[in-house]
Amino acid sequence: MSKYNKEEWSRIRTQGKSVYIITHWILAAAFPIAIVLPIIRGIFREKNIGFIVSLDFIRSVSLYLLLCTIISVIFGVIRWGQNEKAFK
Repeated sequence: MSKYNKEEWSRIRTQGKSVYIITHWILAAAFPIAIVLPIIRGIFREKNIGFIVSLDFIRSVSLYLLLCTIISVIFGVIRWGQNEKAFK
C-alpha cells in the first residue's frame, strides 16, 4: 500500500502481522474492490441498477470477496516482509 516512516511502521508492527493484513489489505482493498467490481460489471452489462437484487450479483460478490481476500493476504504478507527488511 503506502510507504511508512520508522515510527509508523513500529506502531503497525506492534499490532502484529494479522492486524496489518486485515486492516491495511483486506478491509482497505479487498472488500471495496469486491463490492465495486461486480457493480461496475453489472451496470455495463445490464444497463440498469436492478441487477443488484439478482442471485447472479450475489454470487459475483461472493466470488470476488473470496478471490480478492486471497490476493490481499498474499500481497499483505509480501509487503510485510518488504517493510521488515526496509526498517531493520
